[in-house]
Amino acid sequence: FLLMPIVGLYKKASLVIIKGEPEKTDPYAAQISALNPVFFSTPALALRSCYDVLTIMFELSYDGINKAFSLITSFDRKVYDRILENEEHIDHLTDCLDNYLVQLSPHINEDHFIRILTQYHKLTSEFEHLGDAAVYIAEAARKKQEEDVAFTEMALKELALTRLLLCTILDYAKMAFEKRDEDSAYHIEPLEEVMNDMIHTLHDNHLARLREGTCSIRAGILLMEILTNMERIADTCSNIGVATIVRVHPETTDIAHTYISSLHQGKDSAFNREYEKARELYFTQLIKPQSEEINRS
Repeated sequence: FLLMPIVGLYKKASLVIIKGEPEKTDPYAAQISALNPVFFSTPALALRSCYDVLTIMFELSYDGINKAFSLITSFDRKVYDRILENEEHIDHLTDCLDNYLVQLSPHINEDHFIRILTQYHKLTSEFEHLGDAAVYIAEAARKKQEEDVAFTEMALKELALTRLLLCTILDYAKMAFEKRDEDSAYHIEPLEEVMNDMIHTLHDNHLARLREGTCSIRAGILLMEILTNMERIADTCSNIGVATIVRVHPETTDIAHTYISSLHQGKDSAFNREYEKARELYFTQLIKPQSEEINRS
């Protein structure tokens, strides 16, 4: 009883002398707690909570992708660890959102809300794929650092240019999702096609450097890992765009795949114009320095 007034002092002293592990807090606990069954009777509120979680997932993925590219030229262990931390958050948010959407589904009957629910189901996995790609690019950068592998100056320039295109695609995907922007969604597909062309060209350029002896086999393997994941990111953005279009135009649900195929077959004049314009913009910058490098070799 006599010691009661100074118990607090003893507690503070013990924490100073014997320091425990700091408690980890979830920065997204509020958004996760908002995925509450109490909102099942009001689908608009429930789906709004889902939207908030999806927005965080996209932001974490986009941040991870940008950080991963920065590691290619300047590896930083703290940045690498942050990417892995982002991925842990994305995985946790994915599990929580998947479970909530499944539980919410039986409570939704209106067509409008069903379309949103369907879109959110698809986007949950798509956003997770973006986070995975960020980790894979970061892993390639880590191997490059640990194995002391050097990319040629030309390869780094090509990657930087391709990254600009990829960021444009990601920005359109972000606007398509966040604002349900149909126009942004339509911009993704022609740029994604240009991305495919650039990846193939960069692969050929690497083989040319390999024949010239200016690039190592190991550097080429790591470069291909990065390019493969850049292509996957663009493909994922394409899926995000299609999901947006289908939500705005539900009548296209059953023909979405046919629609995309028709675009790539040159059956849409607007698609063709944007594709040709973007291809000229990026390939003009890509081809010239590459030809000069080959001539110097």
